[in-house]
Amino acid sequence: MHKILIADDHSLSRAGLKMLLYRAAPGLVFHEVQTAGEALEAALNNHFDLVIMDVNMPGEGTAECVRKIVKQKPSQYIMMYSMNTEPVYEKKFLLAGARKYIRKNDNEQVIKEAVLDALLEVKTDAPA
Repeated sequence: MHKILIADDHSLSRAGLKMLLYRAAPGLVFHEVQTAGEALEAALNNHFDLVIMDVNMPGEGTAECVRKIVKQKPSQYIMMYSMNTEPVYEKKFLLAGARKYIRKNDNEQVIKEAVLDALLEVKTDAPA
């Protein structure tokens, strides 16, 4: 059973991502937040196999949120999820410590595979 934190200020986006991922892997457990501050608090105070975070959320800067999570939990897998297609955004968040950057307008298969690959990587990295 994998636990995933979805951080996005749009409820429809969170619901759609959950539905897509649950169809791919029915055992997933989701926790949802709407702001970067809530994402930071949830990620630091809970164990998640994967954090999927929108790049534009209200509150504290999302890149700074990623940096703080990675500083305190260096092994936390963070995947950015965005409508921004310009390479500068991807670079910014990968430099902040995210491991992957996917686009909301990617087809469902690409998004599903990115998440499932991340979960496999997390499982592989887990201590035996």
